[in-house]
Amino acid sequence: PGDKRQSYVKFLAPGEKHKELEKHKVKLRAQTADDGDLVPVLAMECRGLEPIKWHPTGPYEAESESGVVFDGVRLDEGDDWCDYDEKAEASMTVGREVRYEFRRL
Repeated sequence: PGDKRQSYVKFLAPGEKHKELEKHKVKLRAQTADDGDLVPVLAMECRGLEPIKWHPTGPYEAESESGVVFDGVRLDEGDDWCDYDEKAEASMTVGREVRYEFRRL
């Protein structure tokens, strides 16, 4: 209370350039089914604040291995997201319990 300093957060998505990301050789990208561990999918430039939790609600976009794009993927409806890729004849699932961590650069 009474502090007049301004705080802000800027979200950086894959494809956006930022000097700190380049300096630390961080490349933002989508996670794939082949990834066995966490990958950097989002970066935030924070001034005057520090994130402590993330709620991955969506909407997101999911792309199957056959290239079919599913828009409007939501993870806040209390269940995993599931759909069917008719082109690949395979089911698609994204678990609502998304594992994440914050790393300071």
